[in-house]
Amino acid sequence: MHVHDAQDGKDHLALGSGALELNAYLALAEATGCRVVLETKTAEGLKQSQRWVCKNGFMAQMGGRLMP
Repeated sequence: MHVHDAQDGKDHLALGSGALELNAYLALAEATGCRVVLETKTAEGLKQSQRWVCKNGFMAQMGGRLMP
């Protein structure tokens, strides 16, 4: 699945910057062995999302790889 945050009709926001229940979606992906792809509009948004994933304990689920 691909994951991004969203709020007020705006989507593909960096994780943690919108209103979606991201922990629930990522926990579902983890429980089902689903691969997750981060999808944002900017490189900075992707880096912010990576930091959110690490901070919230989902890095192993994302394959443990970070963008340089």
